Amino acid sequence: MGDREIKELQDGEQARKSDNPLIPSSPHPPPLSSSAYRIFVSTGEVSGDLQGALLIQALRDRAEQAGIRLEIPALGGQRMAEAGAVLLADTSAIGSIGILESVPYIFSTLRIQRQVKHHCANIRRI
Repeated sequence: MGDREIKELQDGEQARKSDNPLIPSSPHPPPLSSSAYRIFVSTGEVSGDLQGALLIQALRDRAEQAGIRLEIPALGGQRMAEAGAVLLADTSAIGSIGILESVPYIFSTLRIQRQVKHHCANIRRI
């Protein structure tokens, strides 16, 4: 790969960064904007709650740097709530592996699905 191709790749990467307000193009945060985003995060068991919490914290940090208001409704556990998500339901107790192991959680899962559907039908634009 020649110098020209490397420069084109770097220019393309910089353009993608500047188009995305969650990826800062400089170490200095931009001025506050009136932009707002809502991102729904869903996990179904304890390790997902940990990974979701890490994702939520990273998203909130980037949004804060970019001056963006961020709402994160979620299905998850305590760690995601502590990271700043608004839990629609706690799913940490209904995770299972296997068909027979999941049978006891069918009604709980259906109830949570109805709650999320109701929430999504009644959300306001931000």
